Amino acid sequence: MFQFAHPEYLLLLLALPLLAVGFGLAQAQKKKAIRTYGDWEVVRRLMPGLSRGRPVLKFVLVSLALGFLILAVARPRLPGKLEQVTRQGAEIILAVDVSRSMLAEDIRPNRLTRAKMAIEQMLKRLVNDRVGLIVFAGRPYVQVPVTADYSAAQMFLRSVSTSMVEQQGTDLGAAIELATKSFSGTERVQRALVIISDGEDHEAAAIEQASLAAEKGIIIHTIGMGLADSVPIPDGSGQGRFIQKPGGGTALTALNEQILMDVAQAGGGVYVQANNAQSGLELVHARINDMEKAEFEAKTLDYEELFAYFVGAALILLSLDFFVREKKSENSNFYKRWVERNTDTL
Repeated sequence: MFQFAHPEYLLLLLALPLLAVGFGLAQAQKKKAIRTYGDWEVVRRLMPGLSRGRPVLKFVLVSLALGFLILAVARPRLPGKLEQVTRQGAEIILAVDVSRSMLAEDIRPNRLTRAKMAIEQMLKRLVNDRVGLIVFAGRPYVQVPVTADYSAAQMFLRSVSTSMVEQQGTDLGAAIELATKSFSGTERVQRALVIISDGEDHEAAAIEQASLAAEKGIIIHTIGMGLADSVPIPDGSGQGRFIQKPGGGTALTALNEQILMDVAQAGGGVYVQANNAQSGLELVHARINDMEKAEFEAKTLDYEELFAYFVGAALILLSLDFFVREKKSENSNFYKRWVERNTDTL
């Protein structure tokens, strides 16, 4: 199926209608200015090189070229064949907290968006490891099973939001338990679980589940998203409103580092606090890279990249624009005869 590797760039296509409106207004203003010199037909005869259609044609050519370039940047491609390859790496599951407290803006633009941005950067640096994605709040769900297809993981990551899990709260224990069951079970492969949360756990099973996971050889790292000071929780409407407590007053949230440090200690990993300067995933990724890697069989989907065709189409359109003059070409002898013939009447 035809798809785009970076569909977020397609939003730039929305600029094309705005450019068309601006061009139309500019043309109307230009025509209005010309009419100040007299009747349009008389002025048009005095300016035989003036063309109303050619500027429109040039604008259409440039606009289409820009559109094709935007499509090229979004990397259009067609899935190819599925290949079996041998890789040497580890298995990593990223468990992302999607409770409403992750909308807090003590880390810009907010905790969840910053976490997604950091994960996307991490996915771009992965080479041979397999990765999975779990989202959790009051309940956990597997968003992406363990896979070597980083593009698929990135695509599903972009859809992660606080509305994905109806049951609110933060159950770290349930997320760890589900992650433990979600690894492939391939022998000799090192496994790591990275939990990204603000630590507002409302259950008590997190430490126990972390210890059980460690006994199975799963290393658990935790990243605390947020700052120590309490901040209000946006309601997600984008209108500057905040979630209210049932008894009245604004609901507040603050990073609970202790539970995240305890989980990391029980899981044999490290705890890192994210802030506005760094996400913490860099340190965790370095720790994972230091793990002993094992060989495993993986299936990868090859893609046929199509962006070159779109770039080529854009270059052709720009070449056509270069050869289309904005004014009509004037034959000097014809122009002189026309002026002499109309001098008396003008």
